[in-house]
Amino acid sequence: MTTLLTLIAMFSAVRQNVPKVSYVSYLDIWMVVCIFFVFYCIVEFVVVTVLARNQMELKALKLEYSSRTCVPLAFILFNFAYWPLLYFGE
Repeated sequence: MTTLLTLIAMFSAVRQNVPKVSYVSYLDIWMVVCIFFVFYCIVEFVVVTVLARNQMELKALKLEYSSRTCVPLAFILFNFAYWPLLYFGE
């Protein structure tokens, strides 16, 4: 939860220090995606905890193990799309 609050505070501080524009910037995209991934991890942790407490350990383990591979893979894929677009796009 602290990580999510820190990201939101950082996003707010960055938005105050950059010029205001009427369109979505690459920085906005980066910060929103990072906030999404942290939020997903928090939600996944809560769901796994609830499943484990309700004697659904097998489902909890499947979700935990799939998230361990899918979330980092999704973030890596996002980076492979984001950074070349940032440097070479438009």
